[in-house]
Amino acid sequence: MSLQDSGSSENPSESQSLTSLTTNDDDKDETDCAKKLFIELRPKCLDFGRRPVGITHQETISISINLKYAAANRKPVKLLYLSSSIHDFQFDNSSRTIYPRENNSIQIIFHPRQFGKRDETIYFHFSIGNPILLNVTGIGIANPFKLPLFFAAKLPLNASYSPLIKVFNPYDTTLQISEVFSSSGEIHLEFPTETAAAKHPWVIPAHQTHTISRLAFLGAIENNYTAYLCIHTNASLTNSSIIVPIQIEVTTAPGLFSITNLFDFGIIEGSDNIKTFYVAGIIKSIDIYLLHIGKKQTQIADISVVPSHEAVSVKFNSKVKLKSDGIYRKVGTILLDSDKISNEEFLTGVIKIKSNNRHAYKLDIPYCATIHKGWLKFSKNSVTIQIKTGTTSVIIRPLTLENHFRIPLSVSKIKLDKGKALVKISQFSKFDVLLVGKIVTLFQFNINCSKYKSPVSTSLTLYTNLTSFRVPIQIFDGSLKFYRNKIGVSSLNFDTVATNDIRLVSLLVKNINPINITILKIRSSLDCISIFPQNDAKLATLQNPLIMVPELEINFTIRLESPDTAGLYIGQIEFITDHEELQLPWKFKSVNVNIRPGLDPIVFSPSFPSRREIQTLWMTSNYHPFTKIKSIQYDPSDIRFEFSFANESSSSLKGDESTLVGYLSFIPSKDIQYRYIGLNQPELDNAAWIKSLQLDQETTAVDRRFYNKLQEKWKYLEDNGLTSSVHQLKIETDIIENINVTVQASLMWPSIITTEGPIIYPLTHPKNYSSKVVALVNPSDQNIIVQAVLLPDYPSQQAALDIIEDGVVIDTDSQSLNGFKLQMAAHSDYESISTIDGIKSHPASLSFLLKPRGRANITVSFTPSDYRVSSTFLLIRNNLTIIDSILLQGQGGRGELQLHGDNISCNGSLQFVAHPSDLLHCSDKKSSHFNTASKFEILSKFIMENSGKLPIFVKKMDINGFECSGYGFEIKNCTSFLLNPKHNIQIDIGFEPDFSISVIERTLRIHTSDDGIREFNLIAILPHYLLPNCSSLRITPSWINWTSKIAWLIMTGILIFIVGLAMSKSKNISRQILPLICDDKANGNVAHYSPSTDVFDLKALINTKQLFENAENLLDE
Repeated sequence: MSLQDSGSSENPSESQSLTSLTTNDDDKDETDCAKKLFIELRPKCLDFGRRPVGITHQETISISINLKYAAANRKPVKLLYLSSSIHDFQFDNSSRTIYPRENNSIQIIFHPRQFGKRDETIYFHFSIGNPILLNVTGIGIANPFKLPLFFAAKLPLNASYSPLIKVFNPYDTTLQISEVFSSSGEIHLEFPTETAAAKHPWVIPAHQTHTISRLAFLGAIENNYTAYLCIHTNASLTNSSIIVPIQIEVTTAPGLFSITNLFDFGIIEGSDNIKTFYVAGIIKSIDIYLLHIGKKQTQIADISVVPSHEAVSVKFNSKVKLKSDGIYRKVGTILLDSDKISNEEFLTGVIKIKSNNRHAYKLDIPYCATIHKGWLKFSKNSVTIQIKTGTTSVIIRPLTLENHFRIPLSVSKIKLDKGKALVKISQFSKFDVLLVGKIVTLFQFNINCSKYKSPVSTSLTLYTNLTSFRVPIQIFDGSLKFYRNKIGVSSLNFDTVATNDIRLVSLLVKNINPINITILKIRSSLDCISIFPQNDAKLATLQNPLIMVPELEINFTIRLESPDTAGLYIGQIEFITDHEELQLPWKFKSVNVNIRPGLDPIVFSPSFPSRREIQTLWMTSNYHPFTKIKSIQYDPSDIRFEFSFANESSSSLKGDESTLVGYLSFIPSKDIQYRYIGLNQPELDNAAWIKSLQLDQETTAVDRRFYNKLQEKWKYLEDNGLTSSVHQLKIETDIIENINVTVQASLMWPSIITTEGPIIYPLTHPKNYSSKVVALVNPSDQNIIVQAVLLPDYPSQQAALDIIEDGVVIDTDSQSLNGFKLQMAAHSDYESISTIDGIKSHPASLSFLLKPRGRANITVSFTPSDYRVSSTFLLIRNNLTIIDSILLQGQGGRGELQLHGDNISCNGSLQFVAHPSDLLHCSDKKSSHFNTASKFEILSKFIMENSGKLPIFVKKMDINGFECSGYGFEIKNCTSFLLNPKHNIQIDIGFEPDFSISVIERTLRIHTSDDGIREFNLIAILPHYLLPNCSSLRITPSWINWTSKIAWLIMTGILIFIVGLAMSKSKNISRQILPLICDDKANGNVAHYSPSTDVFDLKALINTKQLFENAENLLDE
């Protein structure tokens, strides 16, 4: 029989009985009894009950023809096919023929794929009539083998997927895995490389979990892959097989990818009562790790739970940067609070993740949990055992359990995690059954007190048919532990002290017990010793009980006030708790000598590997004549700290004088654990970094690898509190022993750049530039190579931003070198890199050698190309910290001139308007202005304002090319001036009309220092009908009258001269021509013309013309 997924269903047009249907009315060949067809299905409805997810279960449906129809009509009925809408129910979909008086059957298989109830209707389609309906139902419950609902993954191209396949044995007998295979050739199976049961991974003991195999898939081709995993066992419950779906999607699209595609909380115990245990392996919080594939980094905008449930919550960090570097990063945590689960048996939903980038990547990940109501109750006294000091006998404690779950629990195995030499288990019977509501003594603990040395915290794991329970066991004695300088102490020795001296000593008290210890009182046997918590000013005794929870540490300060009487003093400090009275003995010797250091504490400046810090030690003694220093050493010993005497005689302290004893040195590089700076690391290739000065394609990988390695070491020191240390300098003299001087030192991550950032340039005109100096210093005691490079010159701008992680967002696509430029400043203590053989650097960078503690200045100039904000980073690559950076920001700006005033039109023109009332003297000739010599002028005042962001220097102003005045316009205050931003100045412009036209338009041009010319229109408007009168009344200067008279006389003289000359010439011509005419007449050459003559003689005119020509020739001669 072949199993097929059901196809799409066809809903019947009308409701039908489960056991009958009617024939088609069009079938005319059937008899009357044959018009009704009776098909019987047994059972009439099918209930699969509660079935584990992934395990198939089948039921049989019997199909037969009703006897009445069989007696009347012996024709068979054909079953065409079956259909349903969900895939959890499967069946044999092949057609078959049903004969009268014969029974046929079909197998319905229930394969639950998710938790919860599944209801479906299966349609039986026959050759005649409408489909018959069969209602089927089933409930999917948790898989007893604790396999996941499915294996699913969404992978980027060329990524791999290899989850482990773990199987739990829920039986009281051994479970044998006989076969494991997948239905797809692309999904392979491998034996796991690491497993606790590597010898027999497929033989699983009762109530234990084994890793039996591992899926292996490589997403080399973009596609959707669907398959199933089949596991065959020897268990009768599973019908020898377990089926788990596999769904893998491989995509080339950018987006978010999860390290897991199903958040499985496993089995969760839920109850409103107080839990007295927790289940081993239960994950009530699951971390979310995501991978980002894309061009630019992104961050998580939101993570939500759908549908919302009060028991499920999500905490996420929106500041985590998801970089496209193939690394899964933790972005949040899913929390499940079992106390808020009411009556659910299963908990399922989807975690929806959304990024905040422009594409808003989304990712949906399902989650699930199986809820078992109940708890396992046991007495706290059974697992919390106190051993009194001095006890050597064996303590016996029975472990009594009460099962409050809804199912019996069968215990197949118990396992003690640690403390096996101290704790023994007896009277345990394998496969003891804990019935519901029954109290059972499972076994008993035997604690051998003679082997007790310190408190023990261990746990006992109970392997049951439900899950594994872990029962915590605490064994303790109730004592407190005392520490000085992280070393355990049982007494305090203050050695020799001076009389009337005061010393403060730190004492760390720690509760190493698994229970709370209450300090009721603290007291000292002598008043010269007092003790109090460092955060409390109360002395001697505690006003209120001090509760110390497990592993709590409290620093106490012991104050020693040495008596004025010399002698040996012995006493004790008593700590009275709710469990015991603990005594801490102390002693000291008092002498009448005062030897003290000049400075206490001595604090070193923050240092780092390759930098040595030095402090001086001065001491004063009142003992005469000399006090001899026998030894000086650090407590605890540390190779990073050194001491050297100043000279041979500095070990002798003169009485009542301050003596320079020696020098204290702090050298972090002496301990290899603290070498987190520089390339003197065994795993770093110095030659590779030198080659990267050329800024080739390998530079990005070198910087990232080196920087991350050094930062990893620094982060380790920070996380473990190793960046600071406090030591005691123990000074022993021949008079007083054990003079303590506190020495404090700390580590830091150095910086080459001493200029505080970011560097903000002032507003700069695009044609100018601004300069800023970036100060660099070599903080180490060795030469370092420094390379200054702007971010656009770096091979990968995004990679550089990822390394420095400054939190400043810069559009790397718009980076340009036109705005910023580097050059070395004067007076810098550096050596050019070109003098060193074998070292080449990029020409666009500044590379040099910086001497120890040397300084160098780099001048960074900014020339804006426009008026937008320009930002970039100055990267300082070096072989000390690998990379430092400082943000550079500049913006182009300019000044903006604007004119304001009442006489400015809507289009911005400067207007000079003469109203008729201003020209009354033109219409009234008796006006007092008629004969006055005053001139008429229109004066307008304007406000020139600089609305820009930079000052403007006005060099000059002109009217259509005439400086200061022209065409009747005159600028009164026509001088150069500087106009600062948001400042203004008054400009007075006068206009004296000549009354020739009514509208005059000219241009005012303002010349500024940036070679710019601002132009403004000047418009003068006069009443046109008053122009003639005003023009006639226009008073002219006196010199104009004299000039006009002289011109009139000259013109008159010229006219008389011209007329006289003309008359003289005419007389001369007449004297020469008339005789000739007379001679011609006498000779008869000239025709006589008489007005009375009727004929007009042309020949006479010709002769006359000839006569005039002869006369002209004669005149010419």
